[in-house]
Amino acid sequence: MTRAFEKPRGGRRAGGGPASRRRTGAGDAATPRRWDPRHRLPRHWPLLAALIPTLGPAGPLQAQYTEYVTERDVMVQARDGVALATDIHRPARGGVAVSDRLPILLQRTPYGKHTERFLEAIEAFTAAGYIVAIQDMRGRYGSEGTFVKYHDYDAPEGYDTIEYLARLPYVDGQVGMWGTSYG
Repeated sequence: MTRAFEKPRGGRRAGGGPASRRRTGAGDAATPRRWDPRHRLPRHWPLLAALIPTLGPAGPLQAQYTEYVTERDVMVQARDGVALATDIHRPARGGVAVSDRLPILLQRTPYGKHTERFLEAIEAFTAAGYIVAIQDMRGRYGSEGTFVKYHDYDAPEGYDTIEYLARLPYVDGQVGMWGTSYG
């Protein structure tokens, strides 16, 4: 059996072209798509969310809540004193955050935490009983400091943020991260 990533026997691709590179048209299904930070998450992403085994029971996400409330620009202090702007989205009932202690999912992004690209994820995760925190990285949007891509402070600031979130009174101590590529 030939898999999509294996070269078929006989030196030819399944599409009939030579085994070497074959150009495809813009509308061709074989054309690779590049990630654009303005794109929303694909519709099948909740299946990926079900793969977070450390944060709850195995299985697909099930809606428990129909609303969420947002606390904007919570400033999380990094170890060097830089404040990192973080939005925290909590499941709610009747416009009021639930009092249950729940697990929290963190995404750190250089692309702006207020963008529409996160709406679908926030809605699905909060409906399933997760708190969602989205943070602007150092020097980006609402956060202090100077942004330098792939800098040594990225990991310590992620650690500091996880420690901060785990201690929130409405978090059960479990913190997970999600995201794609750089954010």
